[in-house]
Amino acid sequence: VVARVCESVPGVRPLRSRFEPVVGALLFAFEEVGLPVDAELLNHLAATLPPGSLFDS
Repeated sequence: VVARVCESVPGVRPLRSRFEPVVGALLFAFEEVGLPVDAELLNHLAATLPPGSLFDS
């Protein structure tokens, strides 16, 4: 997918996310209910998430 996007969109630079996609859904939910998504929360998530290999499919 990344190679295809890079071929189709000149100048695009793929970036690795700090978190798995499921964390994005969690962050959207936090924002939706008014919880602050700040550095403290992100650091706590990073320290307590299971290893990325759990999400391998």
